[in-house]
Amino acid sequence: MKKYRIFIIQILFIGCIITLATQVNATGNKYIKSSIGNIYFEAEGAKTVIFVHGLGCDMNSWKYQRGKINGVKEVYIDLPGFGKSEKPVADYTLESFAEAVIKVMDESNIDDAILVGHSLGTAVCREVALLHPNRVKGLVDVDGVYCLYPKDTTSVEYIEYEKAVNAFASSFSAPNVSEVFKGFVNSLAGPNTPKEITDYAMNTMPQTKGYVAASTMMNLIKKEYWTGAQIKCPSLIICSKNSGIMSDNRQQMLALYQNMTYHELDSCGHFIMMERSEWFNHELNIFIKKVKK
Repeated sequence: MKKYRIFIIQILFIGCIITLATQVNATGNKYIKSSIGNIYFEAEGAKTVIFVHGLGCDMNSWKYQRGKINGVKEVYIDLPGFGKSEKPVADYTLESFAEAVIKVMDESNIDDAILVGHSLGTAVCREVALLHPNRVKGLVDVDGVYCLYPKDTTSVEYIEYEKAVNAFASSFSAPNVSEVFKGFVNSLAGPNTPKEITDYAMNTMPQTKGYVAASTMMNLIKKEYWTGAQIKCPSLIICSKNSGIMSDNRQQMLALYQNMTYHELDSCGHFIMMERSEWFNHELNIFIKKVKK
């Protein structure tokens, strides 16, 4: 089962990665409409970097990035169904999340931006880049979730992988979904993860509405999203070995990102941007400078 762990652990935080931003004001907080309810976002600064949280999380997962990213407009979004955004009974798909990000950009007169996604947020950022490549100048993957189905659909490996993925996604349809979230939070911590980070996850993720979690997860694993399509814009990949990544993870990412900078951390937990915030902010600032050239 180890080879499935990258998907299982990362999928968990689908909710933590997307924080919505819609206004271009220096300190603008605002709601805007999307196809699945109003989206809450906060924007501050000049040039644009949009932060997308993961499953069950909100824009507070990026609290150590606020004001630390040099010379840019920082846009933080609560995805539909999470944080302060509306949580209607709806179909929570990667397209609908991507639409929310584009909606924020349109209403804020943002032509293009660097997207930063954590866990599920990475899948959302990829969807935006694939649907609107001209709107994404760069993409940052922070321990992102991937569902990489084996190519041979008749192989035993494929059948086993599909079963594992479906079983995991289905667990979020359980009536006690808050307990499902609690059971995963501790596994996301590394050996040195501060308690305050685990407390954030434990206090936030289990609050996710069951219907939001179930719909998000069942849509996330759909094969139509995982075709192996390659992102062409500059990309920064930062992942943790603690998330159960495979030994050939760099090669897997090279197949998905044409212009990639890659970092693999040994003992950090899933919330890299919180646990290693100074290092992360330094690497993000370097990446942003490169993209601007």
